[in-house]
Parts: sequence; C-alpha cells; structure tokens
Amino acid sequence: MSELAELERKVKEFIDKVSSDFGVPAPKVQILPHEEMSKIYTETAGWYDSTEERLVLNADCISLGTVLHEYTHHLQFLRSGRDRSTAFPLRELSKLHCERSFEREAKGFALVYEGFYRDTWKKIVGVERGALLR
Repeated sequence: MSELAELERKVKEFIDKVSSDFGVPAPKVQILPHEEMSKIYTETAGWYDSTEERLVLNADCISLGTVLHEYTHHLQFLRSGRDRSTAFPLRELSKLHCERSFEREAKGFALVYEGFYRDTWKKIVGVERGALLR
C-alpha cells in the first residue's frame, strides 16, 4: 500500500470513529497529492464534495483541524436533509469565505472538537500536522 493510500485509510478510520460518535453515516475520504489539488483549487487544504459526500484533502496539509472543518460541512449537509441549497445557501456564496455562516460554524466546530479528538487522531492517524508526502 502506498504512503498516500495508507494515510487515506487512517483518516477514513478516524472519520468512521467520529461519525459513529455522532450517529451519522460517514463520508468518503479522498486524499490528493498537492500537485493534483493545485490543479483544481490553488492554496486549499481541502473541501467537502456534497455530490459524492466526501472529504477531499490535500496530502501536504493534513491536520486534525482541517479534517474536522470539512467534516462539519458533511454534518451540515446531512442536517439539511441532503439539500445543498439549504446547507450552503447561494446568498452566502457571494460573501467572503470567512463571512459565510456555514464556514464560521465549521471553524467553531473544529476548534471545539480538536481538543476532544486530539488523542484519537494521534492514535489512529499519527500525524500532528501536514503529511508532507513529497
């Protein structure tokens, strides 16, 4: 198994644990090399793809905070009844990233739960911040 595939497996195991704690179906997890990510979005650590219900993460930027932030978007999508326009309203998309209500909620969720899940993350994933798989 490649280093990237192993990291993806570990992050998926972590997400499965968190999803079990929250009693919701887990999203898929995809980790892409930085070079591939930068072809899609420049300077991003990750995003939530609601069409596929998956977290897409930059291998060079893997961190507990990023994973929890993107996971929040999965929870928002589920909470909306899987309705993208309710979870991520169009009127919000014209605002700066940091001014969007769903982004503020994701940032807050990550900050709160980072402390709670830090030991679990270290045990399962084992990377403090940034996989740096180059």
